[in-house]
Amino acid sequence: MIFTEWHPLTVWLALLLPALLLSGFALWMLNGISRITHSLNNPSSNSDDTHPTLFSVIIAAHNEEKRLRSTIPALAAIDFPADRVEFILINDRSRDATLSLLESEAVLHPNWRVLSSTPSPGFRGKVNALRCGTGSAKGDFLLFLDADCVPPPHWLQDYDRIVSQYDVIPGHIALTEPVSGFWSVLLNLEHLLSSLQVLAGCGQGRPLFARGGNWGYSRRLLAACGGWNSLKGKRWGDDILMMDLFRRQPGCRFGYTLEGTVSTPPPSSWRSWLRAALRRYGKVTQLSPSSRWLHFLFYLGLLLLPLIPLMLPQLLLPWLIYYLFTLLLFLCVLRKGASLLRQRFQSGSALLFLLLFPPLVLLLAVTGTLLNSAGTFTQDGEEELP
Repeated sequence: MIFTEWHPLTVWLALLLPALLLSGFALWMLNGISRITHSLNNPSSNSDDTHPTLFSVIIAAHNEEKRLRSTIPALAAIDFPADRVEFILINDRSRDATLSLLESEAVLHPNWRVLSSTPSPGFRGKVNALRCGTGSAKGDFLLFLDADCVPPPHWLQDYDRIVSQYDVIPGHIALTEPVSGFWSVLLNLEHLLSSLQVLAGCGQGRPLFARGGNWGYSRRLLAACGGWNSLKGKRWGDDILMMDLFRRQPGCRFGYTLEGTVSTPPPSSWRSWLRAALRRYGKVTQLSPSSRWLHFLFYLGLLLLPLIPLMLPQLLLPWLIYYLFTLLLFLCVLRKGASLLRQRFQSGSALLFLLLFPPLVLLLAVTGTLLNSAGTFTQDGEEELP
């Protein structure tokens, strides 16, 4: 039997690393979700009515003509004082009718402005487009919305209720109801787990990343982190890279809004989901050294988990106990999160998802990182699979 000559303490330590990484991460998420739930149920009344916040809503659109036809009417229907918000719509090198559509709508609204991203040394892709938008923004608080994310009429009101309490506020992004079936179930669960990582991280005051389709931060914080020059040379990944900077800023306050939820359509196919997932999980190399090590240890735990009973068969029984315990913890995470986000939840589907997801995450992270290093994601900020 392999490694039977090892000291029992050494054998047990082989199980300790993934146990601490994975079950500890699940407990960390449960605690973060509880903190957000408590803050939502006990809202603070620290709003500053004497100095109302001016919002700048910034949307970068790259060949988004079709999606904007749903987003633009929703922007026009937002119920908020026009003198306290400006909408900055950026045409990001579009080759379709995006620019003409934005310009035709902007003339109807005095507080809408349309820009086209201009080249600048060291800046390309979506990062450059957002840099151009924030450079002309006048607001105290910058809100970023993806072109395919549709806000409700009360969207800005929900941010306004808590904006004086926090420096960074991600908002929830809900998928519109996808087609039913096995693919739909897995897609919803993957989206749920990703959303819960942002939510729990904000509850802990240490968010791992953000979802750039619906979030905002103060202009003061952006300046304190060096502005967009901190992302010079990056073409995409503004959300996770900015959050990486914010997390290291002393005293940064992280909130989360559920009422400011926006909706977005699900990926049109598994291939489009795969392209987005590879780019998302391939951002690890762009993070700070400490964040890269954190992700490395987490992926190492995912790798060791299935190998332990193969390399150390004498640990099969404790491994099964620990594995079931970890699955139960993550089931609790998904159930609690689904209840909070008002999403349907089925234990059987969630269990199957949790069995499939760890090796899938590991594969996506490794493949995405290799493709990113090879320059696959550098063509005008868009990913192209070989």
